[in-house]
Amino acid sequence: MEIRKFTVPFSEIVPEDASELSFGSGDYLVVRPLFSRPSTDIRSLGVRLDAVGEKTTDEESDALLLDIMEQCVLEWHLDGPDGAIPVPKTAAALNALPAVLRGSLFPFLTSYRGKGPNPTTGS
Repeated sequence: MEIRKFTVPFSEIVPEDASELSFGSGDYLVVRPLFSRPSTDIRSLGVRLDAVGEKTTDEESDALLLDIMEQCVLEWHLDGPDGAIPVPKTAAALNALPAVLRGSLFPFLTSYRGKGPNPTTGS
């Protein structure tokens, strides 16, 4: 068994109509889909995901996304007008990202399962 990883351009993470951002060819991340993680990791995140709702604080939401990013984002390559933008490791860094990108990360990382044909072959 191999756990696959996928290179995804940032332009595929944000909505198609996010015309306020322009990404270069070097703007991408390498992800390991969330559901390829060990079940114990998914279960602990699942409890937190189930609790997400109207009463979730911004701090809880930020912490959850940062934890998911830590588990799923293997590489992060993003350039801004002042140089490289490192992978966010704090809530402040996460919330310094453009709102459309920050808002797209959670749904992307919690639903992305890869692209292309299923490589599993029956024998």
